[in-house]
Amino acid sequence: MGLNIIVCVKAVLEAGWGAKGAGKNTTLNLFDRPAIEMANELAQKYDGTITLVSMGPESACSALYEAMSMGPHQAVLACDSLFRESDTYATAKVLSAAIEKLSPFDLLLFGTRSSDSDTGHVGPQTAQMLSLPYISNVHDVMDLDMDKTTVERRADGFVEQFQITGSAAMSVVHGGTEYGYTGLYEIENTFDNKSIQRWDHTDLGLEAHEVGLSGSPTKIVALNPHKSKKQCQFIAGDVAQAAETLAQTLSQAGLVD
Repeated sequence: MGLNIIVCVKAVLEAGWGAKGAGKNTTLNLFDRPAIEMANELAQKYDGTITLVSMGPESACSALYEAMSMGPHQAVLACDSLFRESDTYATAKVLSAAIEKLSPFDLLLFGTRSSDSDTGHVGPQTAQMLSLPYISNVHDVMDLDMDKTTVERRADGFVEQFQITGSAAMSVVHGGTEYGYTGLYEIENTFDNKSIQRWDHTDLGLEAHEVGLSGSPTKIVALNPHKSKKQCQFIAGDVAQAAETLAQTLSQAGLVD
């Protein structure tokens, strides 16, 4: 029996961090690409299948097709108007319900974070809800032997190796593998030959109060661009004059004695 891998991915707005407005063009979260690449390598080595899982609106499908064009075999989109405004806890609840429906599986992979909210919470929260061991920042799966998985990560100046028994979850960082960017032909071929399952809250056995804003313990009360206080001042004159002016300016600002 081959390896069964699930990769959780996210569609983010192409406009970048802090962009507003649903329905705009979406793209695959950059930090999810290492997880997909690792899944591809493991699937090829151990004759496995890869299923993508994501939560988002219908517009997230374009990012899922983009992700499937890199190699994954199928995708599930948790799509429901009730999921809007979910915090990371409610998002993890939706994802864990979808993952349980896809059980059994061997490995559950995440990117380290998303390029929009940048919290890094969803992976460990989902693993906790599924009662799975979780290792962050993995860059290599060294061995898969029966029900044991050996992984390696770099942290705090050390190279750490962990052995996990049974199904496991992990976030994946770039470990040297070339990203599988694909062209329009591959994406078009994916649209023609691969499909996305849509599941709403009833498909996942969830109540309305468990998801969205109602199921979110944390609420965003403000989101504003950071205004930099940095200023740029050009100093004219020859080198000696410019150096003297610079020294005086720094001294007056209290930055040098």
